[in-house]
This record gives sequence, structure tokens and C-alpha cells, in this order.
Amino acid sequence: MDLKKKSLNALKWSFVDSFGVYFVRFGFTIAIARELTPRDYGLVGMIAIFISLAALITESGFSMALIQKKNSNQKDYSTVFFFSLAVSILMYVVLFFSSGLIAEFYNEPLLKDITRVAALGIVFSALITVHITILTKNLEFKIPAYIKMVSALLSGILGVILAYNGFGVWSLVYPGLVASMLTTCLFWIFNKWKPSLIFSLDSFKSLYKYGINIFAQGFTSILLDQIYYPLIGKFYSATELGLFSNADKFYQIFVRRITISYGRVAFPAFSTLQDKPVEFASTYRKTAIALAFILLPFTGLLIVSAKPVILILLTDKWSKSIPFLQLLYLDGFVFPFLLLNQNVLNAVGKSKLSLIIDTVKKVFVITGAFVAFKIGIQALILSQVISTAIGLLVSIFFIRNNIIHQKIFKELLPVISLTLIFVFISILFLKYTNTNILIVMLQGILFLSYFVLNRYLHTTAYQYFSSFLRPLFPVKLQKYL
Repeated sequence: MDLKKKSLNALKWSFVDSFGVYFVRFGFTIAIARELTPRDYGLVGMIAIFISLAALITESGFSMALIQKKNSNQKDYSTVFFFSLAVSILMYVVLFFSSGLIAEFYNEPLLKDITRVAALGIVFSALITVHITILTKNLEFKIPAYIKMVSALLSGILGVILAYNGFGVWSLVYPGLVASMLTTCLFWIFNKWKPSLIFSLDSFKSLYKYGINIFAQGFTSILLDQIYYPLIGKFYSATELGLFSNADKFYQIFVRRITISYGRVAFPAFSTLQDKPVEFASTYRKTAIALAFILLPFTGLLIVSAKPVILILLTDKWSKSIPFLQLLYLDGFVFPFLLLNQNVLNAVGKSKLSLIIDTVKKVFVITGAFVAFKIGIQALILSQVISTAIGLLVSIFFIRNNIIHQKIFKELLPVISLTLIFVFISILFLKYTNTNILIVMLQGILFLSYFVLNRYLHTTAYQYFSSFLRPLFPVKLQKYL
């Protein structure tokens, strides 16, 4: 199978894994959120940054290093496996004994037990870090998709049962741990890789040189992207944090998960082309334009439909999260392209440039948070969007000077113009009707119309996008794309 076909097949299963699985979880989240309160979600959100940082320290950028290295072997894989396992146990011990301090920081005694239970998932995840890395390196996403789907379904059912039987916040904690356990067991059953009793210092050092930049970038990303969770939880309330965290879930599934699922394929795919500059540049241009084609109108329509979607799915008790969600969706106009550029730089071994971009972004995040904090949660979110936009501008500078020299704005102009037109139509309709279901239906009709119009106008962006998708459809349906 050539690279294009393999990448397309991988993209399909990556979407099932990253987007489809998350959508299943999101469906259960809706069912659970209708029974629980924003405060329950706020309590879990209070420890999110600690769990995320511990998980990142456990992985330490070695997965990306293994993918980027062309000749990774059993010695490399085993070294990373034992390192990750040892660090995960250390991280759990640290969180176990510091759980009391976390509870005191927020003045929420229940957080002590919540932290100790939720942190167990870090150890289970470490047991399959290498399994997932090997499959990703080979662009094989089918097994992970099936495994995570089964785990999502079973843990989601458990969460609904607990929520409607009065377990409160534990309806969120226990299913997360069960999902980690199931995922780990299934990966060991269906992925035949097993570690050897090897720990090579040479392998560790060679992988560390690349991985440390990825780790530093990821560490600052989690620290600053999720800094709003402890800030809101500490200085506002658990209820307001819950409103923010659920708005963030909507944003994650409809923007970030789409982007990340593609990024998981893009990084190893671009890595295979790092020695072919002409083909690399062409692939980058087509990828960026295809990504813009789908995400720009989608994000615009999501902003308009945020209110009716929240009211229909979560009921009026979550209505205060609507402005949070609309501001988060603004990030969808810039984040996908920032992530693409960073993946491209990492793929050609320029992880230091990617780190510089991330550092610039984080400086503005800190500055923005300091300025906006006293204004309110909406100002905090807006400062994050502005910081991402600044990061994108810096990444474009590095991409143009190190990888490509092709202008793509001209090819994007029809996409941008049509997006503005359809968003304007959607806003007009919203002004003259209060029927939430009709508003949501209109968004779907407008989005479909956008595709049809691009097809008949034969826009370059549509041609690139359809060329990526066409091989995934049966031959009889391909003519309609």
C-alpha cells in the first residue's frame, strides 16, 4: 500500500478512534450531565491539571521520539516501556500523598479521595504507551479504534447507571478508571508486542535528545492551557468551573478532536517525506487548504448554534456556559493550523523551532491570564484565543523560511468568502426565530449547501479535500464527491 492510501486509511480509523470514540463518550456525558450538577463536573475539573501533568511526565515525549526515529527497535521500545512504567508509579505515589494538599488548596475535602482514585489511570496508561506508539508509527489505527470504542461504551454505560442511582461526582470518576483498565487489558490481548528485559542507556539518551523538546512543549501546553481550571476553581467556584469544563468538552469534540485525529496521522506521514522537499511542500499546501475547507465554515456555524445546542442537549441549567462555548469555538479558526505547522516542524526534526513557537504562545497566555483574570472567565478564554493566533503567526514565519515557499492564501479566499456568507445567513435566521431545533437544522442545511456550492464551483480547496476523501468511499459513490 502506497503512502497516500495508507495515510487515508489511517485517517479514517484515526477519526473513528479520536473523534468517534470521543463522540460516544460525549453522548454519555450528555446523559450524565442532565442528571448531575455543574458542581460535580467542577470537582473533577479541579484535579484535571494535576492528572494531565503527571501523565505527560510519564510519557516525557518518548512516543514522538520513537515515531520520528526511522529505525526504532526492540531495545528502544523496551527502554521506553520500563521508563514510562517506573515514572507512572512515582507520579501516582506523589499524587497519592499530595492529595490532601490539593483538597486543602480548593477547600474541598472530597478531592482527597477523588485524586487518589483518578490518578490510578496514569499507571494503566503507561502500560500501553509503547503499544500505541508502534501502531501509530505504522499508521495502524484500526485496533486502537475498536479497543477504545469498547472501553468507551462499557464505561459510559457504567457512568449513566451510577449517575441515575445517586453516586454524584463518582459517576465521573469510576468510569474513567474502568475505561483505563479495560483499554490496557485489551491492548495487551490484541497487540502482540511484549517488552524485553532491556533498558539501554544509549537508547534512552538518543531518544531523550529529541523527546525533551516535545516534552517541554507539552508540559507548558498543559500547564498553561489548563491553568484556567485551578484558577477558576480556586477564585470563582466549583459550579462555574463545571460550566466552563462542559463547554470545553463541546469545544474538544467539535474542533480539537477533529484536528488532533488528523495530526496523529499527519506527523508520521510527514515524517516519511522529510527527505523529499518538493513532495513534502506540495503535501503541506494541500493539507492546509483541505483542513481550512472543512474547519472554517464548521467552526463559524458552531458559534452561531451554540445556544440552541446547549439548551436542547443539556437543558437550561447549563445555559450560563453558552458564552464560554462561543468564545472557545473562536479558537477553531486558528488552533488547527498551529497544530499542523508544529507537526510539520516536528516531522522534519525541527522540534526546537516548534518549542520556540510554543514558548512564544505561552508567554502571551501568561500575560493574557494576568491581565484578564480579574475581568472574568470570558476574558480568560479570549486571551487564550489571542495567544493561539499569535502562535500561528510565528509558526507561519518558520514554515515559510524552513519548509515551503508557496502562497496558499489565494486558494483559500473562496473558502473564507463562502464561510462569511453562510455564517451571515445563519445569524440572520437566528435573529428571527427562537425555535432551537429549527436553528440547528438550518446549520446542517447550510453546511451541506456549502459543500454543494464548492463542488459546482470547482474550487481548489474542494478538489484537495475531495481527493483526500474519495478513496475512502465505495466506487459507486466517488463520482458524487
